Amino acid sequence: MDDFLDARLARQMREAAVSAVAATRRKAIPGYKRAGAISAYAIARHAPQLAALYRSPVLIDALSRLADVPLLPCPRWDAHAVALYVYTQPGDRVGFHYDRSWYRGARYTALIGLQNDSTSELVCRVHRGARHRAEKELRVATDPGTLVFFQGDKCYHAVSPLGAGETRIVLSLQYVTSTEIGPVARVVSDLKDALTYFGV
Repeated sequence: MDDFLDARLARQMREAAVSAVAATRRKAIPGYKRAGAISAYAIARHAPQLAALYRSPVLIDALSRLADVPLLPCPRWDAHAVALYVYTQPGDRVGFHYDRSWYRGARYTALIGLQNDSTSELVCRVHRGARHRAEKELRVATDPGTLVFFQGDKCYHAVSPLGAGETRIVLSLQYVTSTEIGPVARVVSDLKDALTYFGV
């Protein structure tokens, strides 16, 4: 959805994101990803406006209607609940993947573009593995105010490489249909976030 946030609100959210950029943790996994990320904990400290947007009842209701299922914010211990992805170095990218839900219900992702001075795009391969539908590729430039909303374990997606002198900042909001999670699944989720996104 283009212009999900109006220009004024998109500008305010971008300014909030920029104020948190110093908290960026960069991670690289050879052959798969290289990018910066800012966790929910850092956002709560440095950009509380983004944390407030994440828990906005109006936003949650709107996304629940899009999903056609009641959505809940993730528990406050979840570092991935609300995050910023920061792409600033040439070649920053993320390979194709699903967003595996470690919760007992489904997990939905809302990506909101905050800054996009780049040629980098979100790339989605829709209907991958479907028997009666041809796979097709969608490419989305996450311009400021743009919303991309999907169920992460059903949408095979990637981020194409950043070019020289480019910058891309995206706000990621995670919502679930159940906040229940087993103890082993929580440990795995925390380890994945620490190793591949936010550090310890």
